[in-house]
Amino acid sequence: LDPACGCGNFLIITYRELRDLEILILLELNKSGQLVTDISSIIRVDVDQFAGIEYDEFAVRVAEVAMWLIDHQMNIKVSNQFGQYFVRLPLTKAAKIVHGNSLRIDWETVVAKDKLNFILGYPPFIGKHLQNAEQKYDMEHIFSGVNGAGVLDYADIKGEPTERKTKNINPYLVEGQDLIILKRTKPICNIPAMLAGNKAIDGGNLIFDDDEKERFIAEEPLAHKYFRKFIGSDEFINGKNRWCLWLVDAKPQDLKQMPSVTIGIDNIATARAVRTDIEFLFGLYEALNMPLLKPEQKKKKSQKIGAKLTSE
Repeated sequence: LDPACGCGNFLIITYRELRDLEILILLELNKSGQLVTDISSIIRVDVDQFAGIEYDEFAVRVAEVAMWLIDHQMNIKVSNQFGQYFVRLPLTKAAKIVHGNSLRIDWETVVAKDKLNFILGYPPFIGKHLQNAEQKYDMEHIFSGVNGAGVLDYADIKGEPTERKTKNINPYLVEGQDLIILKRTKPICNIPAMLAGNKAIDGGNLIFDDDEKERFIAEEPLAHKYFRKFIGSDEFINGKNRWCLWLVDAKPQDLKQMPSVTIGIDNIATARAVRTDIEFLFGLYEALNMPLLKPEQKKKKSQKIGAKLTSE
């Protein structure tokens, strides 16, 4: 069972490898060269032993057809290896690919416990701060009452998996030795605790892409001199452009002449007033009373970019 199967990539590869293994076993058992009267009587691996759950209905249909296609390819390989024409027609069996949210449906309705041998797949993940309301609700539904569940990442059931061969997969699901980092709440040396660093908490009111920046400058020409490059992990890795209105040293007379900027500042103050996360509350007073600044704005001689998660 792949509970986030997408177009069936993991199911297809797994099925192909099992069929290849089955062929090798049958060849080993048939070293004498004695012909099998009916090759279909000794082929045990079939598509109906595989199942998946997928959020996107189009991907569900692709996965169903893809499983039939790989089955046909492996049947041709059987025919070539054993000298008998082998085909499964009409198509009476199929992989069970269910359209639905795997965090909401009972997996036993897809595969019964006594018939489920393996759960496979590796869905991409959406970080806590990037989850939408529906995804947060799913997390609450699954992990209700679990301590610390609020900071878990959400498995993106719309994502596509990729294949990579490794020597060892450690407990963090990456290639490497089996090392575990123990939990601790204090730094290992005598330095201040790090919360979120210089983090933009503007509710998106002062951050722009290229098109948004040009439209804003057309509306507020005076704002041009306050735009600065805004580079995070996504921009740094993928060469994207984003901009922010840097108003730390903005002159009051300039702000009065830019009503759209003033509206953005008011929106920031409103957005910050309803924040409840602890990393924000540490700087609550300053954040609410100085919406032109970031809550954790610090002067640094060097600049560093930290990527929370990337598969690029």
